[in-house]
Amino acid sequence: MKLNKIIAEGKKNTGKVIPTGIQRLDNIIKGLHIGHVHTLGARPVMGKTAFVATMVRNIGLFYKVPLAVLSLEQTEQLMAERIWAAEFGWDNNGLPDNPLQIESGMEPELKSAIARLRAVGFDDPLRRKTEYQRMMNEAPVWIEHDYFLSMDEVISRMERQRKTNNVRLIIIDGLDYIDVGTKMLEQAQSMLKLVQAAERLQVAVLLTSGLNRDVENRVGHRPMLANLRGGFCAEAYSSMVMFIFRPEYYGIEEDVYGSTAGMAEFTIAKNSLGSIGHIILNFAGKARFEDAEQPTPLLSSYEIVPSRMNNDKYDILEGPDVPF
Repeated sequence: MKLNKIIAEGKKNTGKVIPTGIQRLDNIIKGLHIGHVHTLGARPVMGKTAFVATMVRNIGLFYKVPLAVLSLEQTEQLMAERIWAAEFGWDNNGLPDNPLQIESGMEPELKSAIARLRAVGFDDPLRRKTEYQRMMNEAPVWIEHDYFLSMDEVISRMERQRKTNNVRLIIIDGLDYIDVGTKMLEQAQSMLKLVQAAERLQVAVLLTSGLNRDVENRVGHRPMLANLRGGFCAEAYSSMVMFIFRPEYYGIEEDVYGSTAGMAEFTIAKNSLGSIGHIILNFAGKARFEDAEQPTPLLSSYEIVPSRMNNDKYDILEGPDVPF
């Protein structure tokens, strides 16, 4: 095909992104890109499924962008519970503590202000729970569960979801439970099939992957591209590779940013669509990732490496409640 036709055709099919709802992350990656595979890697208990639940909460429930989750580890019920926990946490059956409890000795003006907030249901956990239940009922989110599928079977489900429900984001949790073969050539062919399917179906794919045990033996335990399960193939054929690391899990109470309590390091290690970088997120209630106040590092170990591709204009994918 002639160059000008390639460029014209490319403008029709590329440049759309789905915002993650985590502003600090979107500032770097612009969002999840339609037609591309994004791989999220982490060791157990770091929060891969919690990040999946966060994406379903932000993108599916709040932004109302149609998405499907293929959960290869947890059942549909467990995944739904994780999404619920992403909003309310794990304690108190999803009912947060009353944030407006009036105590004796409070100034009359403050009591009056709190009374006005209470009048509109600000402190009513049951009202919040009911509203969230309504959002879950109306959300364009579909969850499937199965064990040890081949990549061809995974792609078949992607095709069905795209045709039947017009989904624009497909989350596959996780790569470790897909039969991609034992030889490098087989693994490469499987990943290429997934990449081609994402481009052909015009969906963004978020794929979670475990990491090998080399991370446990490394000083600091921070993950690297070489630690991805599937190794070369997962790294080579994903347009974006990201890692979650929680120092607190390894007993590291302080790092270059200060206290690690409730914090998670999120690293964009590969990004053929723009910048790479490193940010700090809040791991709220051990169930949801959200923006955290970015502290000033004690050491300039981590910097965002900009890309001229970030100067391009991206179209935010249609969705009635995407606040961009």
